[in-house]
Amino acid sequence: MFLTRTFAPEILAIAAETGFKAMDKMDYDAMSPGWREFSLGTEFLKKATADLNFSLITSNLVYRDNGHPFGREYVIKKTGDVRVGIVGVMALDALDNVTDKESVKDLKVLDPGDVLKRVVPELREKADFIVLLSQCGFKATTALVNVVDGIGLAVAGGRDKAGVPAAPAPCGSESVPTGGAVDVAIVPVVKAAFLGTSLGYFQVTLGNSGTVLSSTKKAIPLGDDVSPDPTIVAITGDDMYKKIKEERKIRAEKRDKAVRLEAKELWKMSPEEYLRMQSKEQAGSMKGKKK
Repeated sequence: MFLTRTFAPEILAIAAETGFKAMDKMDYDAMSPGWREFSLGTEFLKKATADLNFSLITSNLVYRDNGHPFGREYVIKKTGDVRVGIVGVMALDALDNVTDKESVKDLKVLDPGDVLKRVVPELREKADFIVLLSQCGFKATTALVNVVDGIGLAVAGGRDKAGVPAAPAPCGSESVPTGGAVDVAIVPVVKAAFLGTSLGYFQVTLGNSGTVLSSTKKAIPLGDDVSPDPTIVAITGDDMYKKIKEERKIRAEKRDKAVRLEAKELWKMSPEEYLRMQSKEQAGSMKGKKK
């Protein structure tokens, strides 16, 4: 959802809220957030997703004080006569990437492998087919489905870390083996396309006992020849850019006002007062560097 941390928080908030509204219109069933979704803090994320028709699945992200999931531990969606269970995990070190550590201090990421080994058997009693939404990268997600029985399909987001073993510890600790052919999954694992450049398609045929009889997966490229949906354009198009433009104008006016006020105060100072102020600022800066 959040591509970068270089945007001003106000601008990022507009883009995030717009994206969530568009996802809601597209009838998403669930979303497994990564660290970027927490760039504006937990309170913003909870507020921005409060009225959505789909759930945030955070199977291994819990509150430190009570162990309850930040979002939903899992959801079950019915498609025809088939009950589909959805779980979602993030890497153990996911919150380390959040700049504002204070905003996520009340949260804790549990070991993905340990959580899935507990949740999936419970979910298998209620669902016919289980989908894993993973923010652990393709290789680590492949390793997870190879050691956790019961998952029928995994959708892998996040990036595999260069120079790190195929199943890095941050995505499974001791519950995921670091050796072995983790590039080959015993169940289908598909990688989420960056920036939505392709549409993932997966079809499965289940037997009476819930066993997979056959499956088909493919990625459908989305090029410029795909006509924009007018409903989504109404949300993400000119209206969003208009809001961002207005917000930038407000920020520029506030910044100019602050500069003018500072200039007026400096104009009132004598040269001696100005030098004393500069000396204090320099002393404070040096003191901060020593810390």
